[in-house]
Amino acid sequence: MAPQNGFLKTPQTFAVGDSFSKTLVFDKESIRSFATVAGDTNPLHHDEEVAAASRFGGLIASGPHFTALMMGVVAQNVTRSGQALGWSSASNSRRPSPQVLS
Repeated sequence: MAPQNGFLKTPQTFAVGDSFSKTLVFDKESIRSFATVAGDTNPLHHDEEVAAASRFGGLIASGPHFTALMMGVVAQNVTRSGQALGWSSASNSRRPSPQVLS
């Protein structure tokens, strides 16, 4: 499908099963900065030593960090090209393999 107004789809042209995606890279500084602004004091987002000893093996992004970026992807792909207020959606996220930040 060719882009419409710079976007692939409009809210009116989405159908069940349609999807869009974006690859996101979380670096240490962005993980720490977002967690700080969000008030998330979990050491898995701030303390490399604690995070290294965890099952994750390194700093991890917080849930709200991922959610905020996901909302931006939705806005970029849908709501900027049509009505945003009152637009209802549901999403499924695949859990990517954790990447250790060294």
